[in-house]
Amino acid sequence: MRTALSLLFALIVALPTSLLAAPSLEAQRDQFRAAAKALDQGQLDDFWRIAATLEGYPLYPYLQFDYLRTHLKQTDDATVAAFIHANAGGPLERRMRYAWLVHLAKEQRWGKYAEVFDKAERTDTELNCHYLHARIAARDIDAALWREVDGLWLVGKSQPDACNPVFDAWRAAGQMSSDKIRGRIELAMDGKQISLARWLGRSLTKGEQDWLARWIKVYDNPKRELPQLPLNKESPMAAAAFAYGVRWLARRDLNSADQLWQQRRDHYRLSREQRNRTERTIALYKAYRRDPDASARLAALMAVMPDADDDVRHWRIRSALWQQAWPAVLEGIAALPAQERDDSRWTYWRGRAFEALGRHNEARTEFTRAAADRSYYGFLSAEQIGQPPAISAASVTATEGARRSVAALPAMQRVSELMAVDRVLDARREWRDATLQLTGTELRAAAEMGQTLGWHDLVIMTIAKTEAIDDLELRFPLPFRATVVEEAKAQELDDAFVYAVMRQESAFNAAARSRAGALGLMQLMPATARLTARQIKYQLSDMGDLLVPRHNLRLGTAHLKHLLERYNGNRVFTMAAYNAGPGRVTRWLPSSGQLPADIWISGITFDETREYVKRILAYTTIYEWRLGRQPTPLSQMLPLVQAATEGEGTLQVSAANSR
Repeated sequence: MRTALSLLFALIVALPTSLLAAPSLEAQRDQFRAAAKALDQGQLDDFWRIAATLEGYPLYPYLQFDYLRTHLKQTDDATVAAFIHANAGGPLERRMRYAWLVHLAKEQRWGKYAEVFDKAERTDTELNCHYLHARIAARDIDAALWREVDGLWLVGKSQPDACNPVFDAWRAAGQMSSDKIRGRIELAMDGKQISLARWLGRSLTKGEQDWLARWIKVYDNPKRELPQLPLNKESPMAAAAFAYGVRWLARRDLNSADQLWQQRRDHYRLSREQRNRTERTIALYKAYRRDPDASARLAALMAVMPDADDDVRHWRIRSALWQQAWPAVLEGIAALPAQERDDSRWTYWRGRAFEALGRHNEARTEFTRAAADRSYYGFLSAEQIGQPPAISAASVTATEGARRSVAALPAMQRVSELMAVDRVLDARREWRDATLQLTGTELRAAAEMGQTLGWHDLVIMTIAKTEAIDDLELRFPLPFRATVVEEAKAQELDDAFVYAVMRQESAFNAAARSRAGALGLMQLMPATARLTARQIKYQLSDMGDLLVPRHNLRLGTAHLKHLLERYNGNRVFTMAAYNAGPGRVTRWLPSSGQLPADIWISGITFDETREYVKRILAYTTIYEWRLGRQPTPLSQMLPLVQAATEGEGTLQVSAANSR
């Protein structure tokens, strides 16, 4: 049977010369659409006939790809390999390789699979399991292979079906052990994968199965079941169930969990890892709950955990900050790795600690160092020493030669044509891959092209990975200008603030969709959008309207205004609520008294929300500068945070600045 490519070649040779004359670009686009439609409808004769006239068209490889990926069973290996080679380095190579590997696995052609498989595919668990299966089928087995299977086994979730034959061979080779079963059960329980834990428990002894049943009861009701767990110094399952139960209870009743841990930990055969992990959980929850003992507990944990992770090190400092225990803050920063201590975040906090301790010259030295950074902490540091924020731009202007050179690249020609035939996702893939090979003014020219196409998110992501980090025109663009001004003005909002939110939420990708379901420029959840639309009496046809910039900005700015009113104009609370929800903001407030806002922000429990608030504040400063305005001192956006007081659904905040 002739392959698709050989058929196309034969048809080209057979066509009259008059038909091979180059048609106009618009005619080629029409033919491309017609060929794609014919293939989609299974009209292969029409597809081959039309495709044969498009060999010189930039999107001809896409017709080849669309055919090959759906007809791999009828295509010989040499044709597929030739296509991959011809499109090396681009998105079609990766997509074709993936489709081919899936096909080879389905056909159980393990020898060819192992030949085609590349280390780049190891990040895909399903493809990697097929590769290991191929090696096992070829008896290419060594200790390293079994160690890799160990890693695939020891996860707290079900693995793809492709891994089952590998696990079967691993088990048959005597690699399974009770420790590995218990280890995976512990991971499954941590991941709330109770069905997986029960399935794994079938391989345990009767006594261990009984302990697993108790363990699951602890999961269902830790406060009731954990105190009833029998003491046992022999069973590893008993130790795992107890340690898990303490960690699980700590989420709900920290004091009870800590008390049970102190009383019973020596009555189980706990491993060092189980002890450290449980101590870590209790200490971190103390930090999250603002317990005065948290910083000392974390410091003690670091003494027995030389490989303590960032959470332990950082929450030790944050807990000391919350108590404004400045010597402990300095001790915690001093315990950080040397390279990390030089980050503007910790330089700023050293400055704050020195200032609070009356060591003013040392404080100024630290603030001066941090103030050179274009960041939240850099801007705060600059204020401390009376300097303007360190905002400067160094745009690299693309030359006409660079623009022509980039436009002539085959990948960029494909980008233009893919946009012309409404294949936007394919166009974005091509642009992203092409820019990986560019530098200097050529990269600037590609970025200009990306901005023209409205791909600000890709431009921002690409520029951030280069030396052009000071090209603020590209990194902090001003798209949708008229609409932003209009909607911000209607809600009496600062347009720099709105731009900061948009950049953080979607990087100006109007079609952005988050995994949680948030949509559009300001990443609105459908429920929030519907509620806001009712509040402002705005008509939405369906949730697809949220992908239209004007609709999204109308509702997003209205939602922002509602939150600002709720929090009496406090942007810090507003942004924390925008990201994590109003209920959490209330829970994060101090139980009494008041706290400087920079300390409060540093103690926000969720990493994402904490960084989100800091970025919005910094981006607002940069956008004020981009809009030609004198940046507002961040201290004016950081009123003192005090305990919530009941009052008509709002949180009361102090009008005084944090410092």
